[in-house]
Amino acid sequence: MRIVEPNEHGHQITVCFDKGIETARLRYIGQLFMRPLDRPRIASVTFARVEHVPPLQGADLVATENYWHAAHWLKLGESALPRPHLRHYLANMLHQGQILDREGIEGELCRRSPDGLLL
Repeated sequence: MRIVEPNEHGHQITVCFDKGIETARLRYIGQLFMRPLDRPRIASVTFARVEHVPPLQGADLVATENYWHAAHWLKLGESALPRPHLRHYLANMLHQGQILDREGIEGELCRRSPDGLLL
């Protein structure tokens, strides 16, 4: 949202998830983001097959590389270096992230209802 919000032309974004994770619950959560008063910049929330949507392929690459880096980070801590694909991503793409330890995950769960929405 921070990327699209400052655009003076009023452009909207479409959120697209992997069809393989589609459930009634996720469709419901997606519809919550479509409420015009809450998120006027989101045009749609959809599900599609990864092989048909290159941005989802990119998201899979980022997720996989982050997974491998997190596993490496758990073993070596701050001295863990990302693999080449993730290094390129971190050097060239707008990104933001964090690693949550058990305490951070428990704290985040306390902020959310059973359906995952913020309390």
